[in-house]
Amino acid sequence: MKYSSLKSQNEKVLHVSAPTGGADRSASPLYIDDNCLADCKNVIFRDGSLKTRQGLFAKETDIIKGDFTEEAFYNRYSLTESEIFINGHSFRIAVEYTEYDMAEYYASVYFIGTDCSVTKAGYMQFNRISDEIFYIPLNITFYQGKPQNGGGIFALISLCNIENYTQKLYTIYEINSNLDGWNEVTDYYIPTVYINGRGNSYETASASNQAFTGNPTVLEQPNLLNGIFYAYFSSDGYSSEFSLPFSNISDENVICRVHYSPSSYTEWVIYAGKNSASQTFMGTTVTVNVDRSKGLIYFTVEAGDYSVPLMGKYKANNIRITATKKTEGSFDDVVSATCCQIFESRIILSGGIKDNRIYSARYDSPLYFPYSGVTEIGEARLPVTALTVSGEKILAFKATELYEIDMKKGKAINTASLLADNDSVFYSTDSFTVTAISQSTGCSGKKALTYYKGRTVWIGSDGNIYALTASGEIKIMSDKVRYDLKEISDYNGVALNNGQYCMFIFSKRVFTAEFDTTLNGKNAIWNIWEFPAELRILGGIDHEISPVFLCQYNSVTCYTATLSGESDILLNRTADTTAQSRNIVSSITTRSFAPEGVNMRKRLNRIYMQLDAKGSIEITVNGKSLNLDSSTLKNGGEGLRKVTVLPEISSFYSLNIALNSDTYIALSEIDIHYIKMQ
Repeated sequence: MKYSSLKSQNEKVLHVSAPTGGADRSASPLYIDDNCLADCKNVIFRDGSLKTRQGLFAKETDIIKGDFTEEAFYNRYSLTESEIFINGHSFRIAVEYTEYDMAEYYASVYFIGTDCSVTKAGYMQFNRISDEIFYIPLNITFYQGKPQNGGGIFALISLCNIENYTQKLYTIYEINSNLDGWNEVTDYYIPTVYINGRGNSYETASASNQAFTGNPTVLEQPNLLNGIFYAYFSSDGYSSEFSLPFSNISDENVICRVHYSPSSYTEWVIYAGKNSASQTFMGTTVTVNVDRSKGLIYFTVEAGDYSVPLMGKYKANNIRITATKKTEGSFDDVVSATCCQIFESRIILSGGIKDNRIYSARYDSPLYFPYSGVTEIGEARLPVTALTVSGEKILAFKATELYEIDMKKGKAINTASLLADNDSVFYSTDSFTVTAISQSTGCSGKKALTYYKGRTVWIGSDGNIYALTASGEIKIMSDKVRYDLKEISDYNGVALNNGQYCMFIFSKRVFTAEFDTTLNGKNAIWNIWEFPAELRILGGIDHEISPVFLCQYNSVTCYTATLSGESDILLNRTADTTAQSRNIVSSITTRSFAPEGVNMRKRLNRIYMQLDAKGSIEITVNGKSLNLDSSTLKNGGEGLRKVTVLPEISSFYSLNIALNSDTYIALSEIDIHYIKMQ
């Protein structure tokens, strides 16, 4: 009795609170915080305990089954970064690429909702032209704008001849008004670049009070998509020659209209390769001539120069010239863009052929990318790999660089008079100021960044996880798991968040992280997950409950999924049984505890754990497996209970506890009872 009493008095208890700090792999398990873990897999702290993560949940109705899915042996899928809005609801665009017999190629489009819904949105078809020519999509960049000839969703398509990879083509499609088909766009916005143009005898006409005296005004800039422009001039009864705002115009059609009224005019068309055209005008055969190299339009009759009469009612801008001033390759430069971001009613593009340039268009004029709205981002040696919005700025990433872009919107231009045939409001072009944030830190993939708690967070090309503070400082957030990140070869992953934590997905391996508002990496809470080996996460949509994942199983089946339930669901559209359920194998390894110091030898009496589990569970203390009383696992999954562990360890200096489960586990507080040994 005396010995038992003495033993009871000598026993001490190390109380370990619920491990809320996540994994810390940056130091020896002896030197990490008490609430951190030396290792873990497929667990996360929620509802007061560390427990097995939720599974990837999907239903058979979540499988993408398009017009060509079932017949294809192999399909390729992509979840784009393009967000669109339909009837007030947000969707992301996914594309299924299908090829038949090396002769037909289909890009089927789907709208993915935050409720995992999949809506067919038609397809684009590309056919082989000959044995040597078969163009298929190399990249498709989507964006939304004001409808032009359809539903207002546009696709910039880069095509590659798979028989000769050096040959590329570029085109634009718009979805139809029913949102179930796509049509190639062939007509683009034509800007008005000049009004109140004056003729060669303006001074004489002005002295005779026969001229419109409004000042010549430069309005819009040429459209990079076509180079076609309008230029307006005012006839004065004396002038026969009018100078375009550009010289060396393209050898394409030049159209001249002289208006009597907004809807009444005489039109001359000077076709490509021609220099003149004749029409009957006010009872006289009048010829309009063009000098493309000098940019001159002049009127003649058989007897010589012809002075265009002053119009009675429409004295201003009654002559409209349509011509083309192309910049070589400009259409391809814009349409090849690989990055798109919508920012304050602007469509921002970058990447592509001119891979360090940024282009902008107004939402209400989505097929007008003005020539002067082009900005260089850093040096041309590195392409822009991703665009995102952070507060009132645009961020442009390169693989090893980061830039902040400040946009000044173009303002409405108040003209002195209305055009005879156009009363539109014209705007000056947007301007940009580019500031380098980092010349050494960047991001390689468009899917590898997210916006979390008001901050941009991304996977760096070097494998670190970074965050950008409000002051523009870049912070490394991943020191605790850098050892594990180094094992990954491709850092072009997927970054998502549900408001509570971020997810960084590298094929099957997932790192989850919670950051506080200080963005102090030491306070980050990390957990490491694994998804089934046969599964590939193609992308996802941020959502406050669970991100929506686009999953591909065994290169055959694509479906949407969320985090829910206690197992991972795999769907296979070609199998007799389409749904398979995979248990989630999870593990927890505590830090190494050394009560009384690492040099003090202790005897372990018992361990109490607040524990819950399903299926089989293995507990090891300092590497030695322990058998639990069978009553411990009865009715598992109904909540935490106090579990007693009696290890056969005579003495220890430091101690760690590991738990492994093939189904479900939950762990909260731990009490370690020990006696100091002299």
